Amino acid sequence: MLLAMFTLKDSISRFNSIKKTLEKQQQKQKDDFNLTNTVNNIKDCYIDFKNALEELKNLQSSRFRDKSVINSAYAVLSVLKMSINNAKTLEECIDAISIITELFKEVPDEFFERPDLYDFGNFSTYNNEDWYLTEKAASLICKAIDAPSERNLNLLNVITHGGEDIYQIKSSYYSEHDIDNINVYGIDCNQVIERRYKENFTRLIYGPLKGSFISHDVFDIVFTIPQIEYNKNYSNLIPKKERDFIQKSIQYLRVGGIFVLGLPIFRYYKDICILLAKNFTNVQLFRTTIDWNSCINDICYFVGTRKSNNKEVDSSVYEYLRHIYDNIEDITNIENLQKITFPKGILDIKQFRGSIIDDEELNEFYRQSNSTSKFWKEQNIDDLNQEKHPLLPFNVGQIGLVLTSGFLDGVVDEGNGFYHAVKGRVVRKIDSDNEIMAESNSIEVNETTTNRVEINAFLPDGTYKKLA
Repeated sequence: MLLAMFTLKDSISRFNSIKKTLEKQQQKQKDDFNLTNTVNNIKDCYIDFKNALEELKNLQSSRFRDKSVINSAYAVLSVLKMSINNAKTLEECIDAISIITELFKEVPDEFFERPDLYDFGNFSTYNNEDWYLTEKAASLICKAIDAPSERNLNLLNVITHGGEDIYQIKSSYYSEHDIDNINVYGIDCNQVIERRYKENFTRLIYGPLKGSFISHDVFDIVFTIPQIEYNKNYSNLIPKKERDFIQKSIQYLRVGGIFVLGLPIFRYYKDICILLAKNFTNVQLFRTTIDWNSCINDICYFVGTRKSNNKEVDSSVYEYLRHIYDNIEDITNIENLQKITFPKGILDIKQFRGSIIDDEELNEFYRQSNSTSKFWKEQNIDDLNQEKHPLLPFNVGQIGLVLTSGFLDGVVDEGNGFYHAVKGRVVRKIDSDNEIMAESNSIEVNETTTNRVEINAFLPDGTYKKLA
């Protein structure tokens, strides 16, 4: 089930619930009913309803757009909003809600649960190649940065797609400030970055954020465009990968640092707004739209300064984000952002290691390691240089004893600079056999434990062999 469809269905259900409450209150005709809270609940429901519609419009197959109920609902949004804002009585609130409840009255549940049968394709997987940083967006951000002349800036790019975003940022930054004092660190979460963009990074690591070792509270700028979860399973849990992703990304940003987030405008749901309002101040929004191959890149960028106290929600920031569509013209036509400043001093990045080690990083670890010299040093034992004459070849049992004592490990010298690296071990294996006893109506389990001798070796040409 599409998450947007679930949100749409949930909003309609909430509209119906509010309508029933109002109709009951209308029959009681009590004067102590708090209409203000009810209107606020209707407005909150309307915002989720609109976000879901915007997302579904973005996903919708073009061949169904003229006859879909989604388009009918989308067409009455402005009327619905006006009716809600002007509602001053119970009757006016009921009339406003009825615009939607009547429209979806005859729509079957199958429409919400199986949207592929109607207007939508199969979105079992989703990649966000269409959500990328445009040249205009990069220019707006970099132009607003008050670049410090006395130190470098450390920027962390939490990457979820090709890597062209950081190219745009570095190009725009150099164009605006004519200096190259920005150190770019990257986390390639999905291992999708293109090779041509790797040279833009001071340091690049790989793998999901979970399992990575990265210093917290040290970066001057954190920039990310998170992946979006399109689908919801049939449990009660609502997956919001982007929210968890954003929360993890924030922890790397220093207090006073700048968080730049690119998110589709229809994904500023309540939980995202609360998270951002808890952590940031001096918030700015701007929007870029590009119709690219019939797929609309409609990103609303969030730029905010991390505050020290993240326990309380900044109500002004929350309201600004939650009612993002009320400011749609201002954030779309914006020409300049307010100046972005940074705290004094640069913080050390003591840890920066990904959850996945790629070949280049592994080679670097090996070059820095003393493991090879230590390995050869362990082979140079005086007693081993003496000539030895075993009485008879070892049998299997004796080899097992030698293996478990560790005396077979090491290097076998072939001569002329050729060596075999050998590691022996004993592997315990447990075999079980089930025998059905018909007389006692039971099952007898017999377990046999055996010790298997195993010799692992690297040959002179690098070939790996396992002898058992």
